[in-house]
Parts: sequence; C-alpha cells; structure tokens
Amino acid sequence: ETVRGCPYHCDFCNSRHTGVRKKSIQKVYEELLYYRDHYNIEYNFFWADTFLMMSKKELDEFCEMYKEINLPFWIQTRVETVTYSRIKKLKNVGLHRLSIGIENGNEKFRREIMKKKFSNKRAVEATGIIAKVGVPYNTNNMVGYPGETREIAMDTVRLNRVMRNVDKTNCCTF
Repeated sequence: ETVRGCPYHCDFCNSRHTGVRKKSIQKVYEELLYYRDHYNIEYNFFWADTFLMMSKKELDEFCEMYKEINLPFWIQTRVETVTYSRIKKLKNVGLHRLSIGIENGNEKFRREIMKKKFSNKRAVEATGIIAKVGVPYNTNNMVGYPGETREIAMDTVRLNRVMRNVDKTNCCTF
C-alpha cells in the first residue's frame, strides 16, 4: 500500500472525500525489501485506488527505487493519470499488469451521476497508450447503478469493445 485515499470524488467510491495520505518512497522501499527478503515474495500488487496520482518527481523516485526490488507488479489507476512516459517508465522497472477504472461507457451518466469526469475519447486514448507500451490491462466496469437504463449499460459494453488489446473486462454490480 503506497497511498490511502483518493483526490477524486466519484459518487460510488468508499475513498471519496478521504483526502490522500502517501507513504514516502523510502518507507515503500523498506517494506518491499522486507517482504521480498523475509517472505520471498515474487510479485507485488500495489493497493492504491489511483497508483499514478504520483507527481513526476515521486514517480521518478519510485522507478529508481524499484529497480533494486526487481519484481513484476500490478497497479490500479485512472484514465486521467495515464501518459505514455509514465506507463513506459513503470514497464521498464517491472509493470506487469494494470487495471483501469472505466465504470460506465455513457459519458453524461458517468460525469453527472457517478462524478467521474473523463471523456470516452480520453478513455480510448489512455487504454491505447497502455496497449502501445505493451502492458496487459483490464478495465473495471459497473452495472446496476441507480438510474442506469439498459441502453446506458450497453454504452459500457460498446466502449469496452473499442479498447485496444484489452485483456479482460471486469464488470461488478453496484
């Protein structure tokens, strides 16, 4: 766990309005060394709602530190945080898999009801970047949200169908 909380305010999330508390990169490093050296872990899953909420400086520090850990890892992040350089840096130090929250394929519903404000175009761009870098990824989606119609749910299906090289599409019921 590198961070608790989230700076975003999605209506469905238990982390909304919690603020953000980040561990220092040094503390993350110490914990990773401990688990690697004492428990012989072979893979890390970073439990953070939005792993890439890091600043450029923090990401660079993480990547430099993680070279020594030298284990494959999986992260969760948001559409808004994905750039080619960020994903490439992480892949170079072991990023093995990524989960990205789409939640719903209807822009208006996602923006106004769920309070998640990226466009479908940006979602396709972000997942395209992940695919271009060559990191397997899955999308996280949600159905059964109050006020959602069958047509709105089908917008989610349609959006996921245009995601390039999506490895898995997860769908949870609200």
